[in-house]
Amino acid sequence: MLTHITALELWAIYRGIDFYSAMIEGECLNLQEVADLESFLHYRVSDLRALLRVERVNERRFLEQCLTHRAVATSSVVQRQITATNYLTWIGEFGNRLIALNRTGSQKLARVRTRSFS
Repeated sequence: MLTHITALELWAIYRGIDFYSAMIEGECLNLQEVADLESFLHYRVSDLRALLRVERVNERRFLEQCLTHRAVATSSVVQRQITATNYLTWIGEFGNRLIALNRTGSQKLARVRTRSFS
């Protein structure tokens, strides 16, 4: 599971997204970020680490080569999807509990409702 979470972490680092803050305090990840994350789950962790050193202009070519020569097995991609979903949900639910503790009445309900539809 840690390998799957590492893929999520490397995606966030590469894209400059603080998903912990988004899931705990913000409005969670948006649909574009989730779709982008989904595409990154098809790459090996070693390739994602190497991507951090690749110039942005060469990103597409590098990723195409990774998929051609070292794609992750479909079963691993599915497992990564499940793990990422569970992990992000867990962090988001923790954020909802913090919101519930730190806000009152309608303010709390509105904030949690906004996060649930993001």
